[in-house]
Amino acid sequence: MTRGSHRKDLPTSGQAAWINDACPVETWEYWESEKRFGIAFSPPLRTDISVVLADFQSYSAAYKQRAASSEHARLDAKQIKRKLKAVIKSGDYQSAEIQDFIEIHSTELLHATVGERAAYILKEFTAAPDDFLMDRPMPKQVYTRALYKILTHHGINVSLGSAGTLYGKGGMSPEARAKAAPETPFVEFVRRCVWQVDHSSARFCGRIQGLIKTCDA
Repeated sequence: MTRGSHRKDLPTSGQAAWINDACPVETWEYWESEKRFGIAFSPPLRTDISVVLADFQSYSAAYKQRAASSEHARLDAKQIKRKLKAVIKSGDYQSAEIQDFIEIHSTELLHATVGERAAYILKEFTAAPDDFLMDRPMPKQVYTRALYKILTHHGINVSLGSAGTLYGKGGMSPEARAKAAPETPFVEFVRRCVWQVDHSSARFCGRIQGLIKTCDA
């Protein structure tokens, strides 16, 4: 396989970037097998996953940098509207703060430009500002939800299982929960691709359940 054979020049966060559309963990056939999702991952789905994970890497790096800075400011509603309008006009992020705000609220707009994302968010924010987070959530939380929405959009079964499946009718001891837990394909996928955790547990499965619970609300 030649270097770059799985790379495409695609927009991520509205900016041109090389996107690696190779399977991020194992192979696509591994995830398509009956023991996992049991369905073929189409080229558009593979591309969407690649874009989401590229955005995840970019946002994670920016999150760490901004979290270490004492100068990072929290935006209020008037500032958000003003900065979004400036982004729409220029087509570029005007500050680290507004870039954070746009990226965490437009993960479903995979191939939109910066200006298009800003215009969408401005319309939604003006209508219901209380629905938007003002502070930066952790990247792993944001992109776990983003992958859940992408897979659901493409018709993939992303069932998380039930508490009864995770803990058993008789109840599992904390020690048993930590050692092993029945894990759905989606939980395994985000555990390995986003959370980068080597081993699953009932506690981790429950955490993922809680994170995406609001996605179907």
